[in-house]
Amino acid sequence: MQKSYNLLSIILAIIFLSTSAQSVEKNKSNKILGQIPPAEYMLENSNLGTEFWVAIPQNELTTSSLRQKGLEIVCAPIRKTAITMEVPELGVIKTKAADAFSTTSFSSIKGDFGWTMQCTESETVTNKGIKLSASEPFCVYVMNDKEYSADGYMAVPVCNWDKEYFHCGYWDYNETGGGPGSEPGSRGAGFIVIASEDGTNITINLNGQTKGVAKTMGGHDIGDSWSVSLSAGQTYMVRGNGKTRGEYDITGSKIKSNKPFGLVSFHLRTLVPPICPDDRDHLNEMIQPASTIGKEYVTVQYDRKTSGNRQGKGDLFRAVALFDNTKVTCDYYDMTSGQQIGSQDLPLSKAGSFAEALPILDINDANQKKSIYGVSHWQSDKPFLLVQISFSNKWDGDSRFAPFYVVVPSTDQYTKNAVFQTPVETDFNDNTVTIFAKGDPNDPLGTLLKSVAFDGEEIYKTDTKILANRIPTTDIYWTRKSITPGTHYITSKTLISGYIVGFQNSNAYGYPMNMAYNRLDITDANPPKITKPVLAAIFPLMLLNRVPNPVLPISFLWIIYQRIINFLLIIRKVSDLS
Repeated sequence: MQKSYNLLSIILAIIFLSTSAQSVEKNKSNKILGQIPPAEYMLENSNLGTEFWVAIPQNELTTSSLRQKGLEIVCAPIRKTAITMEVPELGVIKTKAADAFSTTSFSSIKGDFGWTMQCTESETVTNKGIKLSASEPFCVYVMNDKEYSADGYMAVPVCNWDKEYFHCGYWDYNETGGGPGSEPGSRGAGFIVIASEDGTNITINLNGQTKGVAKTMGGHDIGDSWSVSLSAGQTYMVRGNGKTRGEYDITGSKIKSNKPFGLVSFHLRTLVPPICPDDRDHLNEMIQPASTIGKEYVTVQYDRKTSGNRQGKGDLFRAVALFDNTKVTCDYYDMTSGQQIGSQDLPLSKAGSFAEALPILDINDANQKKSIYGVSHWQSDKPFLLVQISFSNKWDGDSRFAPFYVVVPSTDQYTKNAVFQTPVETDFNDNTVTIFAKGDPNDPLGTLLKSVAFDGEEIYKTDTKILANRIPTTDIYWTRKSITPGTHYITSKTLISGYIVGFQNSNAYGYPMNMAYNRLDITDANPPKITKPVLAAIFPLMLLNRVPNPVLPISFLWIIYQRIINFLLIIRKVSDLS
């Protein structure tokens, strides 16, 4: 009995020494990761990944009056790690230490790469892909900032790429002069394909609308189809030649491949609407795969204010069909009273066809037109892609705003947690996040909504509006708050989504806060269960109250495993000797 007691004491002593030898990170990652295991966190926050390829669309044609302020790739991991950026075109490989829930930035401002990485070559295979990788999950946002012209996008990790996409851009814009940085020129919209594997064979079916003789920069007409082969890190850009204004648009183009790839949609620089007194801006977004696009969305208008004789209301919305005979319905409501303002039907007859809700192609200096405003609920019988576009500031006189656009996550693609960030090197110091959360309209206590915590603090404690701001006919609530530059995180027991917008002098950007990329084109009758073997492995330590957090780095578990194996070998030797 005494011998057994001594053996148990030795075991406990070794385990105790193991835990003492391993330093536990004491930062805010403990708070968020202590609630859920890493595997589940990855599944529910799938704009996180360990490998990304991104590309930088061209912003404007000229730099003669648009100062180049900065290209920036901002990253934030959920654990302390090192993030490596590889730029094959420049022969550059850089690795930076990255703290958990802190922003790590690669930028032209820091000399990490330069403006030559913009994709300017049309319908030509180039090596303009930029790779980012780490051993721990992280998120990535890309910003392109010139004076009077900027936008950014949330990157899709390679693990969530797929083989089919539909492009969504905007009308080509032929500039005739007037206003800052408004040199005459042809400014088109288009897309960039990014490959992560050798032997990626892309097929492009060019869809869209045209009233004139415009073509792509490579001379292709709407209706054309062609193929191109890419190797890992290579890119291929297609855009309109910009010879018309509000008449040519290749939105709805279908891009397929034999291997997963990424797609970035963009516009060089444009007014919104295309016939408008002033205020041009760059547009870009990374588009989600067709297999992840849903049938239901909710939105809330951008936080704009009318001024003077400009009384425009709302934002511009575009829907793109994935299948023939798709009917989209939008019901929109007053933000305060919840009373219905209107309803719009967008019939989309063909796969790849697109339509704008309340289409607007021109305004004057005393604009009184209205688009979809307030809060809105979008539904369809078939999947469709939805984007929300900001009008030029002449729409309503709000000088903070400029054109940008945001891919709207469908309600199928909300997550329970989010890590997101603003740019940090490019002086966007005025940033706002709009948050959507699924609640229970039949619960007067708002239990689910009260679980939503921003940077560790429950939102409802400082903003009770989230408990009352319900989007009519849905179980989704919303709120909006100003945020400081840098990285932020949201945890909750319910599903959330949202978008971020930011401003500087006559400049604005917007991109999604987070998005899952669950496959919606297949049905799994027996979805995989998330197991937690880690908890079983460290259960004895939890009983000893030696481990404050049940989620530990793999390296720590490996140390424990080695200690136990070594101890068992010692016991065996002692046994042999006896």
